[in-house]
Order: sequence, then C-alpha cells, then structure tokens
Amino acid sequence: MMLDRNGRVLYIDDSKDTCEMMATLLADAGLKVEYRLSAGEGLTLAKHGGFDLILLDWVLPDGSGTELCRTIRTFDPRTPIVFLSGRSHVSDQEEALDAGAQAFLMKPVGINELLSTLSQLRRNSADPA
Repeated sequence: MMLDRNGRVLYIDDSKDTCEMMATLLADAGLKVEYRLSAGEGLTLAKHGGFDLILLDWVLPDGSGTELCRTIRTFDPRTPIVFLSGRSHVSDQEEALDAGAQAFLMKPVGINELLSTLSQLRRNSADPA
C-alpha cells in the first residue's frame, strides 16, 4: 500500500458531518478523501478502484460495514480496509477482521491514532511475505 501524500482514501459512513471532518483532517495530512453516505454508494465507488485505503463505519443505512467489506473483498482482495466504529465489543472487532479488514479503530478516534495505524499498514505491506 502506498499511502503517502496524495494517497486516495474512500470513507463510507452514514454521518455527513463525520465524513466532512475526517476528509478535512486527512486532507491536512496530505491525503485525498472521497466519501459516501451509504453502502450502495460506497460499493459503486469502490468498484471503480484506485483507492489506497478504504475506511468503513459499521452501521450504514442500507447494510452493515461487515457485509460491505465482504463484498469488496470479492473483487478487491488487496486494498487495506480499516473500520472506524463506535462498536466496542471484541466480537465486533473480530467480525470486522474476519470480513477482511486489516484494522478496527473505535470512534472517536484521534487523528494521530488513525495516522499511526495507516503508517503501520503501509510498513506491513512493504515487508516481504
């Protein structure tokens, strides 16, 4: 994963305010963010590809983030997916990872924690398998 400056991020969350705030924070870190407010809209954009990272919320108006994650994994097994969710049970985190996500962060998440996680994903993807 090349999530350096000008990296492209797709953020799918049902809260427009949260999406706009995250887009601003990540833009300040040099990332280009596109957001969608539903699973269907997010899926359409994800199918076009070209993203370096996908951020997902758990609860979406037309489905769950885990269902969306599984669907994305059917056509895109490589783009890292990180959940940003208010759900706090370990079983929720395990379900998200089982669905194909690389990380699970609880809201509210600080921008430094998010950027640290993204940096770690970048380092892990650079390590030879």
